[in-house]
Amino acid sequence: MTDASKVIRTEIRTFLKKNGEERNMHFVKLEDLPEEFLKKRLKGNNRKKNLSEGLEVVWDLDKRDFRVFNWNTATGTPYHRVMTEDVLFEKYLNT
Repeated sequence: MTDASKVIRTEIRTFLKKNGEERNMHFVKLEDLPEEFLKKRLKGNNRKKNLSEGLEVVWDLDKRDFRVFNWNTATGTPYHRVMTEDVLFEKYLNT
């Protein structure tokens, strides 16, 4: 059960893809995702993967999947949104 009053912060960032194109990503950092959602989605032994500096695993709200965000190629002005946990589940996490 979600906590409807809990506010979740999302981010909208622009970054350069490997081919040089810009892409916007609307995402939630793992530490901001509801614990019950992560428990259902994460498999394995909860070991952190060794990512290079500047790389972070996030939940891409538009793709509805985990992605790696490269902070080293972030461009433009960052934007943030906040929504309640129930809205987050209703719109983005019920896959």
